[in-house]
Amino acid sequence: MLDISIVNVALPSIRTDLHFSQESLQWVITAYSIFFGGFLLLGGRLADLLGRRRLFMAGLLVFTVSSLLDGLAWSEGSLIAFRGFAGSRRRDDVARCAVDPDDDLRRGSERNRALGIWGAVAGSGGAVGVLLAAC
Repeated sequence: MLDISIVNVALPSIRTDLHFSQESLQWVITAYSIFFGGFLLLGGRLADLLGRRRLFMAGLLVFTVSSLLDGLAWSEGSLIAFRGFAGSRRRDDVARCAVDPDDDLRRGSERNRALGIWGAVAGSGGAVGVLLAAC
C-alpha cells in the first residue's frame, strides 16, 4: 500500500517532468498494481519450491533495482515498465507472497496475533505513503 499511495502525491511532477499525457499517467499506479496481483500465486509457488528466505531476498533485490530505475526513468514507457517490475517483486511483490503471516502458523492465538499485526502494518501503509511523499 505504501508503494501505491506514495506515488499519488508525485503524479503532478511526474506528468510535468516526463511529459505524460493524462491518459498515460494512470498507468504509473496501475502497472504496479496489476503486476503485484498477477504475481501473488506465482510468488507463493516459487516460495514452496525455492524457499521463503531465498525468494524474499531475491524479491528485495528486484524491488531495490526497480526502485532505482524508477528514479532514473527517462520516459513514460520506462517509468511504467519499471513500476510494473517493482510490482512483480512483492508479496514484497513476488517475495511478499512468500512471507504471509499465516503460512506456517498454527490456528489459534499465535496466528490471530500475526494476522492482526500484519493487517495493521499493511493498512497504515496507505496513510504513511501520503505523509512520506509530502515530506
